[in-house]
Amino acid sequence: MSISDMERMHVLEVVAEMEAIHAAMDDLMNKIGDRRAIPRDEVEQLQDELAAIRSRLDRGAKYGTVDGAKRAQSPIESAYFAGAVFQAKANLGIRVNSHPIQSGWIGRLIGASADIGMPLANLRDVLSNAES
Repeated sequence: MSISDMERMHVLEVVAEMEAIHAAMDDLMNKIGDRRAIPRDEVEQLQDELAAIRSRLDRGAKYGTVDGAKRAQSPIESAYFAGAVFQAKANLGIRVNSHPIQSGWIGRLIGASADIGMPLANLRDVLSNAES
């Protein structure tokens, strides 16, 4: 299967956004890890990072478009992006001002990360097969 350069660029744009969201979630999970205590100033930094992830998910989930624009979704956005960010947003129902350990962020982040990671892996496979 061959795709045009424009289609390829769009797929890469969607992949890049999904990778950025997924990486931010993984980074946040790694910072929390299995710690039993987090200093208050670090809690605030983690809350800021969570807020940035939620903002990115909100933007993508609002219209299901990678750029957050109000327009018709592309077939790639419809098949891989829109549902993933909507589900991740729903599963990441953490109050931004909550405590990372006491509020169980890790469990929510794991679920939201999987919501993005599985469709991302599938989209990478589609891209790889299209380039073969």
